[in-house]
Amino acid sequence: MANLNKTLNDIHHQKTQTPATKAIPGREAEMAPNNNGGVSFVIDDWAYFDRFLIIGPQNGNNAKSAVDTTDEAIKRVISLITQDGKRVIETAKTISLAGRAPKNDSAIVAIALAASLGSQEVQVEAYAAMREVCRTGTHMFLFVQVLNQFGKWNAAAKRGVAQWYLSKKDDRLAVQLLKYQQRNGWSHRDVLRLAHIKPQTDAQNAMFRRTIKSEDKSLDGMLPALYAVVDELNATGTDAKRIVSLIEQNQHVSWEMIPTQFLNNKAVLAALLPNMGMTALIRQLGRFTTNGLTMPMSDTFKIIKGKILDEDALKKGRIHPITILTAVRSYERGVGRSGTWWQPEAQIVSALNQSFYKTFDFIEDTGAGVMLGLDCSGSMFSMSVGESGLVAADVAAAMAMSVIHSHENYFVGGFGYSFRKLNITKGMDLKQVLKTIADFSWQSTNISSVAEFARTNRIPVDVFGIFTDNDVNTGIQPTQELKRYRDGMGKKSAQIVCATSLSNFTVADKTDPYQIDIPGFDSSVPAIFTEFERLTIKK
Repeated sequence: MANLNKTLNDIHHQKTQTPATKAIPGREAEMAPNNNGGVSFVIDDWAYFDRFLIIGPQNGNNAKSAVDTTDEAIKRVISLITQDGKRVIETAKTISLAGRAPKNDSAIVAIALAASLGSQEVQVEAYAAMREVCRTGTHMFLFVQVLNQFGKWNAAAKRGVAQWYLSKKDDRLAVQLLKYQQRNGWSHRDVLRLAHIKPQTDAQNAMFRRTIKSEDKSLDGMLPALYAVVDELNATGTDAKRIVSLIEQNQHVSWEMIPTQFLNNKAVLAALLPNMGMTALIRQLGRFTTNGLTMPMSDTFKIIKGKILDEDALKKGRIHPITILTAVRSYERGVGRSGTWWQPEAQIVSALNQSFYKTFDFIEDTGAGVMLGLDCSGSMFSMSVGESGLVAADVAAAMAMSVIHSHENYFVGGFGYSFRKLNITKGMDLKQVLKTIADFSWQSTNISSVAEFARTNRIPVDVFGIFTDNDVNTGIQPTQELKRYRDGMGKKSAQIVCATSLSNFTVADKTDPYQIDIPGFDSSVPAIFTEFERLTIKK
């Protein structure tokens, strides 16, 4: 009788095991050929939009370049604006303000498209959202670049852009005009002229005149104090002491306002430190080390380390974990783009590793058993992540570390054509984790090997977490292997698929309430795991 049951089970599983290179019978309409020779489920446009906002365009997305993925994303966003422009705006705004994406660019592009192509009502909401999402002059220049390409400088556009300038207090407007003078071929002078912005105060009038290079000096007395400081900074030839004094006089003096010849002066750098923003601080760590500001026990070292570890400052600055990961990789490399060399300071590296976890939204451990499978196939090592110098495999490993960090009961492994345990623990630093992943690269992608390994080894998993580009092409369809695991273990285990590429595909089965697909670069990943665990553990 036992042999008969085994034979019947074998026959059943043979019928329910579809190769990853084919669509599941009866579900062909839900699936399509992916970018790597297999067949995956297709996500809808709203799920794709979430990926666009959080992951952004990528180079090396198998057959697609960053230009291709951007073009496709633009077409989809435009389609969504015609369906529900307000939802597009609200989604982009929510992700931007929460700092859930490594870069703010995709949210700005989406809102700019809504402002350009949406209905009159949608345009009004888009320009209101723009004032919150475009937090810097650089953001504004990207917005007007999209507006200039897809829209018109009509009354609504001029009024909406003008409000970005006119709604700011004088001191804050001065910072924007002086700190972010031009980016990517755009300047405030260009925008002021195109939008025909009419000042509402004498101070605004004076600042706008200065920006458009007016020869009229009659209103200079109305300029905020920062202008006089910047004028003197630019007029100072070699007097570093005077530069330091000017920095100390005005807390709004920023890195960008300092003449180039002083940017490697130790005293000037030390004076900038107390009021330096978190993003600028992280980007200039190599320069600080080169100039002796990270010497342990020095006053400047204490300031730098304290800022890196300041959780409130990290949250206020919307510092994304991938920004920290990029900083770790760049700082440990010990060489800058200009060829400058430095010896990384171990305590700074340690502080960066600690701050990495401070950038996530954590919720208390549910006690669930979590098994993580990291895609270590070839495509994950060729897919770049923006200009960070990282590849998708690096980011997947780091994001998985955030889940490990928030759990006590976990198992982690990597898969290519098969699954293997990875010796990664929560006590490891990011450099060790990235090296472990880099040593584990197999060409094909067998996602079903994760649940298969768990079933074969009788591992009691509550939630599977898969970090992948979803280009499965080996083994069987992952949702079928998950069912085999559930049947074999008698557990209704859940599965969270964390996407690492901007593509149409997922291995998460949307007809299964215990499977979900999320963008894998989301700073809310560990919180999403916890919330999903709570729902599934109660089932």
